[in-house]
Amino acid sequence: MTPFIAQDARDLTWNHGIALKGADSIHVASAINRNCEEFLTADGRLQRLGVTDAPIRRLGVSVRGARNTECLPTKYRQLELGDGERLN
Repeated sequence: MTPFIAQDARDLTWNHGIALKGADSIHVASAINRNCEEFLTADGRLQRLGVTDAPIRRLGVSVRGARNTECLPTKYRQLELGDGERLN
């Protein structure tokens, strides 16, 4: 984490109305800073915090459950992410 990422994390709330705390804000700000297409979560924490995908998507990152990634081609998925079951 850099001071700039910390400032971006703070600005998620101040400038964009995305209310996250602690590591969640740092992780999302890092994903935005690195131009990630997706922010993957396996535990649904962002949904439990009341954060929807829409405000983060406006900043260029889609929030998805790990098993719903669209970036990883199917041929590289040996297991369903997040539940340990095979795809086939």
